[in-house]
Amino acid sequence: MSRDDVATPPSPGNEASGDETAGGDAHAALRHAQSLIARGEDAAARPWLDRAWRLAPQDAGIGFALAVGRMGMGDHAGVVRLLHPMLRQHDFREGWTLLALAHIALTQW
Repeated sequence: MSRDDVATPPSPGNEASGDETAGGDAHAALRHAQSLIARGEDAAARPWLDRAWRLAPQDAGIGFALAVGRMGMGDHAGVVRLLHPMLRQHDFREGWTLLALAHIALTQW
């Protein structure tokens, strides 16, 4: 697959207007962020992860991906702020594990 075959999502600042469009755009932004991370461009992925979360704030999969990205970038306090409310609604082991790791990182063991 050539680079021209891959659709480039809109820039991270442009928000979609409809719920259905927003959900599709959120997952497109998430996929783009994941491709940037796979290429080692973590800093460039951050605004795409944030955009995906803004478009679909109730999507636990997107929220968890954002939390993992923040953890990888050393934003441990951001991980805690994101996961605490999410885990009240979505109880999943990976979320609790990441939250515990973020708390441990904040205590600078």
